[in-house]
Amino acid sequence: LACFADNWSPGAIHDDLVDILLGLNDDADPTAPTSPTKQAVEIDMLRAMARDERASALGEILTQDVEFITAFMGLLAMTPGSHPRTFRVLHIASLIGSFTALHFKHEFNRPRPSWECPALLPPVPVPGHSSYPSGHATQAHLIALCMQHVLEQVDPPLPPDDVTALTEALLALARRVARNREIAGLHYPSDSAAGQALAQAVFDVLTEPDTQDSAGYAIRPFGRAVIAAARREWT
Repeated sequence: LACFADNWSPGAIHDDLVDILLGLNDDADPTAPTSPTKQAVEIDMLRAMARDERASALGEILTQDVEFITAFMGLLAMTPGSHPRTFRVLHIASLIGSFTALHFKHEFNRPRPSWECPALLPPVPVPGHSSYPSGHATQAHLIALCMQHVLEQVDPPLPPDDVTALTEALLALARRVARNREIAGLHYPSDSAAGQALAQAVFDVLTEPDTQDSAGYAIRPFGRAVIAAARREWT
């Protein structure tokens, strides 16, 4: 984590996240004489999700409220005992995703949807920190990207179709985790979009190449000690 903090510069991603927020002030339909803002449309979407989807998603909402690494382990058919080094990748991605999301939550201080629309009545306790970007979306997408990276680095290579199928499943699970937080009334869709963008930016820092490093990573401990060890569990 310390190595990541030394390499990370939040300025560029800050501007990208600002653009997502500012876009919510635009009219949802610029061609209409009168149109609600995109922010108002998001509130309406969350009301519809709560009404139509919450009952069927409630089990996952409750399970994923505190942690969801277990869901990724289930998808990969692994445990901390069977793949301890891969579990370390999942855990590192979750921690870094959480810390970076909290950094920007403090900067943007966006109210939770249920603060703006109490009728959403989230079925789990509403976290005390702000809404934007979604921590769950950031963590889940960063986990998926890091695992995709591990699978693509296995030597000898895994069958390409297997890597593609697993990658698609990992990304689908990340989107599902993020959407469940929307269905619960805890996040706007734009919070999830910002979390996905933040995860990509963090992943780019973690895997940034270093031409002076034979392992090819600017953050050398991540590439040499973490990714290299994890990929050996998938040969």
